Amino acid sequence: MPVRSVLRAPVVCVGLRLFLLVGLAGCGKKEITEEDRLRSTAMLMHGVYLAEKGNLDSARIVLEKAVELDSTNAEAHYRLGMVYQHTMRPLQAEESYRRAIAHDSLLTAAHFNLGQLYGQTERYEQAHRHFATVIRVDTSAQLRSLTYYCIGMTYGIQGDAVRAAEAYAKATEIDSLFARAYVGEGQELVRQGRYEEAIPVLRRALAIDSSLTMAYNLRATSYRMLDRMDEAVAAEEARQRALAREKAR
Repeated sequence: MPVRSVLRAPVVCVGLRLFLLVGLAGCGKKEITEEDRLRSTAMLMHGVYLAEKGNLDSARIVLEKAVELDSTNAEAHYRLGMVYQHTMRPLQAEESYRRAIAHDSLLTAAHFNLGQLYGQTERYEQAHRHFATVIRVDTSAQLRSLTYYCIGMTYGIQGDAVRAAEAYAKATEIDSLFARAYVGEGQELVRQGRYEEAIPVLRRALAIDSSLTMAYNLRATSYRMLDRMDEAVAAEEARQRALAREKAR
């Protein structure tokens, strides 16, 4: 994700294979004054600015001060969690997202990112619970589609090809140009031996993004399993051409 988008959107779920904390903020703290809240909001805005400029270390320091001033500032906890996640501090990110949700249970972007972190650490039940909150609450097509995509990845890792395919299909139902979700659906259909169904799904993925080599592989596999060898060879040749184009860039 480009640096400028670090604090504008949830962390996009790319690979869950590669994606008990202490009490919540505010316990035993001094009373938060109106001045504290105003200063916390100002620091939140400055932290976002610094992150968008690529200065994540300074953004972290400023956002940590923002939540120190106002421990109930859910947005500041969420933004701080994103900085931690982008700087490879997953435990701190998890704690920040949990604190954000504790102060605003409808902050769906925090649920989404926390779901990813749980999925990356194989806590799938918790991941699904937070993803379900996003689906139930959020009305943004982009976030809902991404959430279904992550649900599909999580079920795929768990070996539940049926649910994984269904989740990917819901992602593309919301966003008909989500090429990687079509690939995910095609992969799970192939795992179920549903080759005839997989082929048009994979064809759709390649129509959107012809560089997706996995889609060529899955399509060739489907043709071979259906004993359509000429089409399998053509799919493999198309994959080789796609690889050549990528190398030439």
